[in-house]
Amino acid sequence: MALTLWVARHAEVAADGLCYGQLDVSPRVPHRDAAARLEADLGAFCPERVWTSPLPRCLGLATELSLRLACPLSVEPRLLELSFGAWEGRRWADLEAEDGARLAAWMADWTGGRPPGGESVLELSARVEAWVASLEGGDVCVLSHSGVIRALRVLLAGASWREAMAGPVPFLAWERFRR
Repeated sequence: MALTLWVARHAEVAADGLCYGQLDVSPRVPHRDAAARLEADLGAFCPERVWTSPLPRCLGLATELSLRLACPLSVEPRLLELSFGAWEGRRWADLEAEDGARLAAWMADWTGGRPPGGESVLELSARVEAWVASLEGGDVCVLSHSGVIRALRVLLAGASWREAMAGPVPFLAWERFRR
């Protein structure tokens, strides 16, 4: 059975200059307003289910959207953003000043390397791929993060990781994927 995924990144967050990955950070737009915008942008698309990352910046938005669309909500840990481990919650400028060698090593091998205590881009991709493989088909919406959307670009749109990273992932904007 064919699968159509409409995937959107959460609303912009109050975390300027911060390495936040899986950290709980607050959105700048109320979930209710963000869900109304996303619903309007769906047009005639009517999903059977809304999937979401468990992080509050996605879960609150997905909850509002699923209520507006009158469809079930599923929370999926494999839709979490990349884990930056010990770097989460720290400013990128501080990381460069205080942990510059490890940051440089990670940036030199950003697909296979890991932040201290975190995960690699390839590990993120593997968990997203496992989630996609678990879906039977149908039409679904997904609320997640830029790392997950980039992984979907690689897995379902045929992009290379360099291409997936080069393109922006705007907040509150749908991307459509098919399998």
